[in-house]
Amino acid sequence: MDMFSASTIGKEELFRRPRMKTLHYVAVLFPNGETDYFDGSDLTPYRDDALEYTDIEEAELDCAILTARRFNASVETFQRYFQ
Repeated sequence: MDMFSASTIGKEELFRRPRMKTLHYVAVLFPNGETDYFDGSDLTPYRDDALEYTDIEEAELDCAILTARRFNASVETFQRYFQ
């Protein structure tokens, strides 16, 4: 293996850069200003317990269901870096 070849340098560059992934969760805002998050079956006040969606269409579907039940729901998008 040649450490200075273009193919080897290119492969090493892929591992040095942090990998980024876009995820979504459903947030529900209440009139008193509190925010809860959808965890798949219930609402939780802890964002760490929220269901993380990789597909925005699934998140929008659950958001639409909560909105139909008269919740003020929205889809929030964030990016997470993986080492």
